[in-house]
Amino acid sequence: MAVPCWKTAPPPKNWVTDTVKRGGRILLTGLLLAWVWLVCSRPGLAAQPATAAPPVGNAPRWADLAEPTFQHLEPQQGLPHPNITALAQDQQGFIWVGTQGGLARWDGYRFRVFQADSQQANSLPDSFIHVLHLDQQQRLWIGSGNGGLARYDPVHERFERINGAAQGSLLALAD
Repeated sequence: MAVPCWKTAPPPKNWVTDTVKRGGRILLTGLLLAWVWLVCSRPGLAAQPATAAPPVGNAPRWADLAEPTFQHLEPQQGLPHPNITALAQDQQGFIWVGTQGGLARWDGYRFRVFQADSQQANSLPDSFIHVLHLDQQQRLWIGSGNGGLARYDPVHERFERINGAAQGSLLALAD
């Protein structure tokens, strides 16, 4: 049986490192030459703005957006009650969640919870939220269980109770 030559006479001590260095230099030189050729053969390539590919066929306009992600939000993440009764999204992108235990504003990271407090005149009139509505001026209206109607004041983060509105359960709102 023939014995391979490398078993009988090992290569010189620096043979492996010399080969790797030589191969690395060749690869680096090749990549550098390819880059120079690409830049020189296509002037202005780096200055061209990136453009999105046009939608194919009848693809919707949101086809180029990222894949949607879903996240289950529960009282452990700050939701005031597990039963959601109303949803709305305002112009700033906040998701408003009406529950049986209060109103929550989701900013994509955490909830800001609003609840009824009989000691504060500018709190929600009732924590049981039945309906949320954004009017044409992007004002948030809240219809609650026994507290009637309120409007959210985003500047002061408080609620204005609407006098003269029904004080019982408010189940629907419209412009």
